[in-house]
Amino acid sequence: MAPVTVTSAGIARQIIDDVELIDLIERLSKFDPTDASPAGVAAGDNNGGSNGEKVAIAAISPSASGPPLDIDGLVAELEKYPKWRFQEQADLFEWIKPLNAMDATLTYFIKEYPSLLLIPSNANNDNEATTAITSSQTTTIIHSLSTILTFLSTLLRNSINKSVFNSVIELSLLLTCQFDNIAHLALEVLSTLSQPPLLHRQQAPEVGSHTTALHNLPNTAATGGGSDSGGGGMGRNVVMRRLMACAGGWGTKGTG
Repeated sequence: MAPVTVTSAGIARQIIDDVELIDLIERLSKFDPTDASPAGVAAGDNNGGSNGEKVAIAAISPSASGPPLDIDGLVAELEKYPKWRFQEQADLFEWIKPLNAMDATLTYFIKEYPSLLLIPSNANNDNEATTAITSSQTTTIIHSLSTILTFLSTLLRNSINKSVFNSVIELSLLLTCQFDNIAHLALEVLSTLSQPPLLHRQQAPEVGSHTTALHNLPNTAATGGGSDSGGGGMGRNVVMRRLMACAGGWGTKGTG
């Protein structure tokens, strides 16, 4: 287990001594589309910019320029870790680049395949025709999304400094996914995000009190009032309505 160093100022952040965990972070960091690296297709923002060359999954993409990163490579790395098998808790400050890659992938699917969502997002141009998803595309998209969401749920369940996590809007949009298993996984990720770190496994306390982007959403959307179609301007009231709709729709499964 990583050592804990006590100083006059308190307890220092943990030092990762697991070689496999260090290697995992480094491998996943290479997919960050904001960082020019061999695994990243092109530098861009983490909101799903797509100026890179085509990769394998681009064959199913309606966009001529393809996805912003090697989604197939990212998914292949993530599916190796369906469970957290490390002693250390993840400090999300050290996971910013992998989180950027996963956020960009979620944004890409939401923008490129608006028919995934039962409630449209403002992230899509209303004037653009909605691209139908074929059965072969559905299998690939569901597998990619489920792998990413499963990993995020595992990561957040075993992490500290969750305030770094910034994919709440994307997860909230996926609550309206037409595929129940994806909506369920998105709900699970939001649930693990909201939970405080596991104290019995915590080697060093968080810098501040437990708070996340989910807790800090504005009460109303920044644009579009409180409409459920508010993508980037989604407010807390919209997110909570969607959570309540999921609970009501799933009956006893949604209420625990």
